[in-house]
Amino acid sequence: MVATYLTFLLPLILLLFLIKIFRIKPTETIGPERTGVFVTRQKSFQSALVGIPVFINSKKVGVIDNGKTVFFDVPLGDFNLHAGEGKQASEKLVAKVAEREQLTFLFNLNQAGLFTKIELTEIVKE
Repeated sequence: MVATYLTFLLPLILLLFLIKIFRIKPTETIGPERTGVFVTRQKSFQSALVGIPVFINSKKVGVIDNGKTVFFDVPLGDFNLHAGEGKQASEKLVAKVAEREQLTFLFNLNQAGLFTKIELTEIVKE
């Protein structure tokens, strides 16, 4: 009986593992001359294998995995940032970036009733 379940689940687990492996990018160095945002996803068990899409000015710019930090280039001036799609999507944050400025955002997955909601907050450097 258990072997039957494993027979059906093994291809799915293998597929999820391969998707995660191919989504990993080589480590790049981000110099202070680049203008953009760092988005950090806190490590959690909830939705751990699912990559969350990140949108800048309503355009999908990438996917962020569990416990990772990703850098995205943004245009100078005001921009909108949100993560996730559908009912789990975060509220749109409006931020302003100057030349060679780098902002940092953190998002968490919070349980909101039966749904998971993404909360996106800016980390202010002092």
